[in-house]
Amino acid sequence: MKKSTKGAVACGAAALILAGGAGSMAAWSASSPSTGGGTAQSGHLTVTATSAPAWTWSAGGTGAFDPATMTLSPGDAVHLSGTYTLGIKGTNLKATAAVTNAGASGLPAGLTFTPDAIGGTLTNLTEANNNQQVTAGGVLSFDQSATGSQDQSVNVSGLALTLTQN
Repeated sequence: MKKSTKGAVACGAAALILAGGAGSMAAWSASSPSTGGGTAQSGHLTVTATSAPAWTWSAGGTGAFDPATMTLSPGDAVHLSGTYTLGIKGTNLKATAAVTNAGASGLPAGLTFTPDAIGGTLTNLTEANNNQQVTAGGVLSFDQSATGSQDQSVNVSGLALTLTQN
């Protein structure tokens, strides 16, 4: 083979090799390091009982009412209340507290239970109310004109103060 033929074949082979790698040309790229944005924290709604519920007379007597040793008669009313600490943490959090009493349903005729809250408003609560103590409970009333309900047991249980986000 002639030198020129060998040179032409070598140039052709080199051209084929270069043409085959033309599609894999390296592209430049860069990225920034991760930014240190910090940690986001969520808030909370909590209610903590700070005292055991206690009974007092609302009508028909004075002082403490002891359901283990005392009885109700028409015209009497007793108040059950406890003290609770509100936990409200959240920059834009708004809440309402309500007294619920699942155990006061199905009361005998002439008896009613009315939930109440004492010691501050329980609506439009915000983080400014965090750690606020409220007294909440309800009144068990025996209607003056009730003719039945003698020797009945009334279970007023399940009293709770519930915080709900608005």
